[in-house]
This record gives sequence, structure tokens and C-alpha cells, in this order.
Amino acid sequence: MIEARTLAEAYLYLELTLPVGDDAVDYDRHTTLDRRDDEHYLLRFDGPYGDRHWNIEVTVPLASHRAADGPTLCYGSGRSRLLDAGQWYAIEDGYAGMARTGLTRLAHSGPDEATYLAVVAAWDAARAAADEIAKFLPPDAEEVPAEAFWTEHGRSVRAARPEAFRRDRLDTARNGYRRRLDEAQSRIAGTGAQRPGTPGPTPAGGPTDPVPVRVRSLAEAHVHLDLRPCGCGSAGFPRDRMTVLVDDPDRLLVRYAGPCDGCGAPRDVVFELPPAADRSDGPAYLFSGPADGPSEALDAADWLGVAEGYGALADALLAAVEADVSGDAEGRWRDPQERAAMVRLLAGAAAAVEEVLKFLPGQAPALPAAAFWTGPGRERYARQRDLFDRDRLTRWCAHRWRVLDEFTARYGR
Repeated sequence: MIEARTLAEAYLYLELTLPVGDDAVDYDRHTTLDRRDDEHYLLRFDGPYGDRHWNIEVTVPLASHRAADGPTLCYGSGRSRLLDAGQWYAIEDGYAGMARTGLTRLAHSGPDEATYLAVVAAWDAARAAADEIAKFLPPDAEEVPAEAFWTEHGRSVRAARPEAFRRDRLDTARNGYRRRLDEAQSRIAGTGAQRPGTPGPTPAGGPTDPVPVRVRSLAEAHVHLDLRPCGCGSAGFPRDRMTVLVDDPDRLLVRYAGPCDGCGAPRDVVFELPPAADRSDGPAYLFSGPADGPSEALDAADWLGVAEGYGALADALLAAVEADVSGDAEGRWRDPQERAAMVRLLAGAAAAVEEVLKFLPGQAPALPAAAFWTGPGRERYARQRDLFDRDRLTRWCAHRWRVLDEFTARYGR
């Protein structure tokens, strides 16, 4: 009988034991959890999947499960004997991706307690999986040894992402996950701790202006506000009243301030713009001018996330309208407001890819490490460096502009 350290590990083993396929696994219907005896649970999947019937059983000591209870997720004490290092990385990567997707949703849709709590849980699960990988590291080794990969799945992950199992990558990732969790838990507890990118507490000597964030347009300022939410997870607060603090030939300072839509905490962000910057307050088709250099406020991974978020939302809306046989796509996009909103999404996706490309020096084939200065940005660069290849980004940018051109050619702007 296979024994897991905790129920959390047992469920993961069950999910990873079934082969990857196109069909959804009906876990609710075919999974049971019972007391096997006075000392063990028995987790059983007994049902069909693919072209065969599966029966998978895992026991879990009650004492081990209780020992893992706590404020953060723990898959068990000691090193896993069920899942190898490659499988743990697949779990870490999956949960980190879920967390980033949730943050994108919060940035676009505003406060949503359920989504915020799901993001926190996903970061916690990614942190716990990274901790499991680190358990395979010998004390003085710089990377996880080959014997830590005993499944075909794990070995294939290692072959595809060898850098993921280096000590430096693991240290960076684990510290990053813990920082996110500490910030979230401190905010929830009302200690006043701030997430990166939000203004700090007011000093005892009196009010002070936050350090200005240098942006190239108000459109970029709005993206910065979207990607640096309040500690409660909400990016929303009243932005319709922008205050001009300084407006002279050398520089322009503007302030956005107001209570957070989610928790009511005060938000106060000051931006510094070039004197000739675009001052249109609201979404724009471009985030900077053709002659402007790369962003100083958002790194390349930030912009890649913006492009992915805008593009995924636009593509989903277009597909949903086209697939609705009872609807009228032509009529939907004849509505000026609906059409303008779609044009902004499509143009924003293309323009955000252009922002990533602005970090390319000269004729370099790929973005340099210096284009990533945030913790999440450096982690993504280490994990998915191939996404920042010049040829790939150039093709993707051309595709996004082509989708916009096809839309406007059919429906107009």
C-alpha cells in the first residue's frame, strides 16, 4: 500500500498518477476518503478515465496529517517518496501561473475577495512545492541531483527546465513566495504593511509626498496602478480626479489619491512625466511614443503580463461572440461603445508587446537580465527565458497588430 505524508500530498499523487488526457477527471464522483483504521486515512480513486478503469489507493497517517495543519500549506515533514523533484516543479509552476492569472483578473475587474484569497492560496501552494524541491538538495550542492528524478514525468521536466533545479533559482523563488504571503497576511491582519509599489506609512513628523514614479504617459501610469494594487488585492480607487502638482517646462508631476475600493485604505501615488507627455486621462492605444525609451516604472515581465492579459481577454470575447449562433456579431460590434472597448483591448495587447521589445538593446537576440528588476519579473525570466526571444516577440507583436487590423477592417474603429 502506498503511503503519503499528508492528505495534500495524497491528493497530488492521485492527480499525477492518472495520465494526461483531454477529458476531465470526475474526482468528485469517483474519489472517497475514509478511515482505514485508528491510525490511517484511505484515499481511493475508483472509476473510469480514458479507455480504462482505475483503482488508486493511498494511505495517510492521521498523526502526520494533523502535524501538517497550520497557517500555511505543508505537504509533510521529510523528503517526499511519492513525487520526485520534477513533479514538484510542475506543481510549483502550475500554482504560480494560477496566481499570476488571478492578479491579472483583479487588475482588470477590480476588487474580488474570492479571487484575492485564491491568489494567496496559489502562492502558498507554489511556495510549499518549491520547499519540497529544496529538500532534494544535498547540503553543499548547487543543483538537485539526477537521482531525485525517478519518474518519466519528472525527468522530462528536468530536461526541459534544468535551471529550475539550481539552488539560486530555488532560493529566489522561495523568498519571493514568502514575501508575497507575508505582505498579504500583514495587510489582512491590519498591521499596515504594504505591498511593493504602494506608498509607505506617513512618518510621525507629518505628511509627506510619496516618491514620484517616472512614467512616459498617463496611460502607462494607469497600467502601473493596475499592476501595483492595494495590499487587499484591489487595484481600484477613484481615478477620475487627477491633481497636477507641478507643471513647468522641465517636468510634470500628477497625483492620484483616494480610498481603496476594496478596503477603504488611503492610496496616494505621484507620477512624474515628461513635460510634453500625453495627458489624456484614460485608456489609450499606446503606452509611450515611438521615440521613447523603455519603461522605468514597469519591467519587461510586467509588460508581458499586460500583453497576455489584454490579448487573452480580447480573444475570449471575440471567440464567444463568433461562437454564439443565436447572437449577432455584426450587431454587437456596431455598437460604438462595444467596438471601442474591443479596439482598446486589441491595441493594448499589441502595444504592450512593443513595450517588451523596447528593452532589447541594439540587435541583441533576446532581452538581457537587466530588463527584469522586480522579484516576480526575475523569477519569470529565470523560468521562461524563451518567451523573451527577439524573433518570438516580433512575431507575436505582428500577430497582435494583425488581429486588430482584421477587426477594424471588418467593423471599423
